[in-house]
Amino acid sequence: MHVETIASRSSLHDWLIRAHRHRNLFQILLVESGGGEMTFEASIKPFTAPCAIIIARMWRTAFAFMRK
Repeated sequence: MHVETIASRSSLHDWLIRAHRHRNLFQILLVESGGGEMTFEASIKPFTAPCAIIIARMWRTAFAFMRK
């Protein structure tokens, strides 16, 4: 199991995570404040806190988080 905050990863990349897939990784994002947009395959889905985003392996996703 790997745990990190959204800020620790996305702040390094201007709060953007480019489109990618994880071959052997199942993800759970717990969003406690803020929000943003998730690109899932070809659709864009806005999200706001509080929420949980569950991503199965091999799903193509990208994120644009609200800046803090």
